[in-house]
Amino acid sequence: EAGLVGVPLVARREPPNLTLPDTVDVGNCFCNDRRSVNVLCRNQGGEGRFLLVADHEWPDAPDDVHTRGEVAIEPFTVSPASFALGPGESVEIRIDFCPRTVGVISGGFRLVCDNCSVHRYVLSGSSFHHEVHAISLDGTPCTGDLADSPRPDIRLSFPPVSPMASSSKGVVLANNSPLPMAYHWEVEHVETPGTRLQSYRGRWGKVGETHSVFSVGPEKGTFFPKTQVSFDIG
Repeated sequence: EAGLVGVPLVARREPPNLTLPDTVDVGNCFCNDRRSVNVLCRNQGGEGRFLLVADHEWPDAPDDVHTRGEVAIEPFTVSPASFALGPGESVEIRIDFCPRTVGVISGGFRLVCDNCSVHRYVLSGSSFHHEVHAISLDGTPCTGDLADSPRPDIRLSFPPVSPMASSSKGVVLANNSPLPMAYHWEVEHVETPGTRLQSYRGRWGKVGETHSVFSVGPEKGTFFPKTQVSFDIG
């Protein structure tokens, strides 16, 4: 006896399983600066293709969602904006953090897989102002506005000295921010009736465009967080 037999078929694909954490903390950054971090994302499941869609674009993603190279989630930028991973493969997710305000800042995006699954991730970072405070001038502790200002306006007055002699003063500064700061000193000529550049150069033969009769040491270095540095100015 002839006939047809129906045989049901079922196919299952192992879903991807990514190691990207639900919340990525990019750390600390100075306001109006940039911090970049790379996060390794490994696929411990089946193969899949993925698209990044920012929270503010969801669910109506822009037309270029399949072709753009990065996703802007102010003040974060994430790349690549799309990728494919097979079992055991990995990709480095680059996150740029460029804060324009201080404080703890967060943003989010959706990772859309070609198996129709959607997972939300959160980005977080902290932004700070530079805070350099004056601690003491020539051994005398700073007080009032000079001590409280994060950008102190320090004015030093040196006693009269003979030609070829020298005089110096000590200044102690503190980095009160949680981030290191690379620094270097630049001595600039400020013209006054008694310090015109041409008359100084002609009389003593020492002052060039940088007003080099003054110096600061150490001239450059790294200002580590929550530390103090003593400078000799003369």
